[in-house]
Amino acid sequence: MKAIRNKNIKKSIVFGIFFFLPPFLIFGLNDTLKKQKKVIEININTVEQASDFVIQERLIYNSHRKENSYCLGANIGYQIKENSYLRFSFKYTKHKATEILDERESTSYIGGDYVINNLKAEQSVYYFAPSYIWNYNFKKMFFFGGFQLVYKYYGKISGTNKQYFYTSSNLEQTIDSRQIEDGGYSFGAGAVLGFNINFWKNLFIGAEFSSAYCYYDIGGKIRTERDILFHNNPSNNFTDYNETARTTKGQGFSSILSSINLSIKF
Repeated sequence: MKAIRNKNIKKSIVFGIFFFLPPFLIFGLNDTLKKQKKVIEININTVEQASDFVIQERLIYNSHRKENSYCLGANIGYQIKENSYLRFSFKYTKHKATEILDERESTSYIGGDYVINNLKAEQSVYYFAPSYIWNYNFKKMFFFGGFQLVYKYYGKISGTNKQYFYTSSNLEQTIDSRQIEDGGYSFGAGAVLGFNINFWKNLFIGAEFSSAYCYYDIGGKIRTERDILFHNNPSNNFTDYNETARTTKGQGFSSILSSINLSIKF
């Protein structure tokens, strides 16, 4: 918890800029372009770091890690005043990671028995954020900033680990593990800041940045099933199953997320 607090203190300066800068920059300014009452956007987003979806210390050893994660989203907005509008954001994140851990790469390995681990893990995260946005149009530029409420639903973490046990160069045993861990949720408040450029008629392209301070409650039951295979004596093969529990609760700042937006305003 001390590490989390120190991390949050470092992020508080950045969060303060996000939280207080938008209204000072935008509030009270007049638009100079034709008013658009409605906004529909699709966006490609950066993926939150592993620590944000509680997978780093669960299933992944962080050796030769490969990420195949992505995050897509959509925004729907409606202008309610001359220079402000309500917006509802939806995002879907698919976290996918694979790793290989080979004990022979250890600096302490001097030969003999060794283990190779092939790991895979994935999780889905659903994001919903209503926000109040101030906007300012300048020529072909559209600047905006505001505040948002953030709710995230974390799906179950599923992972596999194929372990190969070698004696010198001979494969003696294989353990094939399948693990499912409960997800959870987080909620909090934050800020968003960005811009759009009008490149053709009512079409805009731009970027935005957001962060939030959230309370999270993630985890629960962990169900593990293993197939243990003895290659020199298959008659001893067996399957076992166990169930444990592990929960992470706390609060802190999320990563600063960036998004590339394609918008239509009408």
